[in-house]
Amino acid sequence: MPSPRSAIIIAVLLVVVVIATATLSTLAPPDSGGVGRDSYGVEAHGYRGLLDTFTALGIPAVRQLAPPSPQVSGATFVLLGPSRTILGYNPTYLTGLRPWVEQGGRLVVAATPGAWHGRSDNDNDRKSPARRRGPEDNPAVRPMLLPEILGLDGVVIEDRGSRLPGAPRPDDDSSLIARGRRAVEEALAGSGESTIWLSDVVWSGNWSFLSAEVRQVALPVNRRYELVITPPASGLPALEPVATLCTTGAGGAAAETPEGTSGDGGVIAAEFVAGKGSIVVIADPALLANRYLGQADNAVAAVRLIAPQGDGVVIDEFFHGVGPRGNPLFLLTRPGHAVMALGLLGAVLLTVWREGTRLGPPIADRPIARRGIGEYLDAMGHLLSRGRQDRNGIVSEVRDGVLRELNIRVGLPPEHVDLDQLHGKLARRDPIRARNVVDTIRAVDRDIGRSEWNTSHTLDTIRRLTQCL
Repeated sequence: MPSPRSAIIIAVLLVVVVIATATLSTLAPPDSGGVGRDSYGVEAHGYRGLLDTFTALGIPAVRQLAPPSPQVSGATFVLLGPSRTILGYNPTYLTGLRPWVEQGGRLVVAATPGAWHGRSDNDNDRKSPARRRGPEDNPAVRPMLLPEILGLDGVVIEDRGSRLPGAPRPDDDSSLIARGRRAVEEALAGSGESTIWLSDVVWSGNWSFLSAEVRQVALPVNRRYELVITPPASGLPALEPVATLCTTGAGGAAAETPEGTSGDGGVIAAEFVAGKGSIVVIADPALLANRYLGQADNAVAAVRLIAPQGDGVVIDEFFHGVGPRGNPLFLLTRPGHAVMALGLLGAVLLTVWREGTRLGPPIADRPIARRGIGEYLDAMGHLLSRGRQDRNGIVSEVRDGVLRELNIRVGLPPEHVDLDQLHGKLARRDPIRARNVVDTIRAVDRDIGRSEWNTSHTLDTIRRLTQCL
């Protein structure tokens, strides 16, 4: 068994190894293992395919984990399916982007109705009496909404389609249990072509030239998110988009119209002017997601909507919640690593407790031997009663000790012997005392050379010297 000292060293090394391992793990790209709703997510609801498409086309595309700042390095800043919780309570960063957009920047926002309007996408969750109340239920702390932040009041994202019972919703922000239940239902039902709706599209305004490149897009069959532009509550005129992308409701032989929906088309993307720049709003992030990117002309539409000129693209990951993973201790939040670290640490602590030295009761303090007052007086009396030659030396030692203490008090070197300089230092505080001290020392200096030192004169001289302190 290791000694207590070795056990302590092992425990310290274990903590160092755990922290170092956690730190090294965070040096890798925080891709959530590829299962997140970010640009490194490789599952159906991720956007890794979009990032790889930009890379294949030679379009500079970077991921930004830090909060957005007005100094954006790319020509286009992209929000792909941001979390409504993080977005609603961190509006300052997006508000700061507004001047950058007005100076010529380009902002692309692909948000679900929940993230756009700051509420849950799940109607059943909103109506359920058992639903937990969150901060958004308190009007005093209501989060800011995306239209308010971006200055797009009157632009609404609505679901014009009927939802199939139990249909999977990969892009909402409902609870983990609800998403897991829907994932199981999707796995049991299968995920074939029936979950994809193909629709012809029409480009208008500044995007009219794209009609020859993108003729059809693929979207989820269980929903139909569209942009609706209405006059804002402030009474100002409704915003007019300079470009739109609309579905026509027809898609040829391979198309399937969602059950319970009409064949009329709707706006699924629009561009609004903001100063010298523009803001592009995409009604459904699924248009850019991995599952639908390879269907129809979605890949071409995604590139044209985000980087029409092939300029640099900055994809935000802060509003996906990826940024907080930069914490060096994030590894301890992973169940496997945390259990292993706690188990090893517990074993070391048990070993130290089992093999450690058990201390007994404290040892009593040893009394310090001191002389009594009687012994002190006898010793001093014997000292002063010695021969006359020794009394001269005693007075000289006392005089040197007093002078040394005075020098220290006024900030002079202890061995300093210049009485005039000592007088100057003391006179700054008390001129009368300074004159008495110097006169006493000089009088003692004159008497030290005397050969006659009786007891009374010796005691009187020592008393005068000690009064100088």
